[in-house]
Amino acid sequence: MIGTSQNYINRLFQVISIIMINYYISLIYLHSSLYLIFRFYKSVRRIHNIINVFFLVPLEVLLTLNIIIFKVADKNMRRFENRSDIIMNDEKHDLYASE
Repeated sequence: MIGTSQNYINRLFQVISIIMINYYISLIYLHSSLYLIFRFYKSVRRIHNIINVFFLVPLEVLLTLNIIIFKVADKNMRRFENRSDIIMNDEKHDLYASE
């Protein structure tokens, strides 16, 4: 029981950290994008290029990072779950052996 609650706590911290990282990265990109758009607002073509570079490319990068982070987190959680299952099975085996 302790192992499963620890897994949920680990998963919760991973999700919170991923959300915070995405939030701060998106704030940085939004701030820099808006600054450049308002600085170069005279040329429509330049604004279009700035939007493409500073909104679409970072969005693709963030989505790729999310996929990588979730795959790594899922692999780590499976490893922890397997370890806790092995520990719980050993405890059950010890319990049955003592009877």
